[in-house]
Amino acid sequence: MRSSVEAIVGLGRVLGLQVTAEGIETQETLDLLLKLRDRAGLFLRQAEPAAEVARPLSDRSRHIA
Repeated sequence: MRSSVEAIVGLGRVLGLQVTAEGIETQETLDLLLKLRDRAGLFLRQAEPAAEVARPLSDRSRHIA
């Protein structure tokens, strides 16, 4: 898990993207993300309900030609 998280955060940094960690489930994961946040500008937030995440995605797909 650690290497996957580090790879995703690193890729975001290289591409100049902001990375948001959502739905953190363990203290170990939180500790890792807090260390990475200081190096990569990582954002942490509470998880959104699946319906709230899916709605904007489905709304956007209606506008694609």
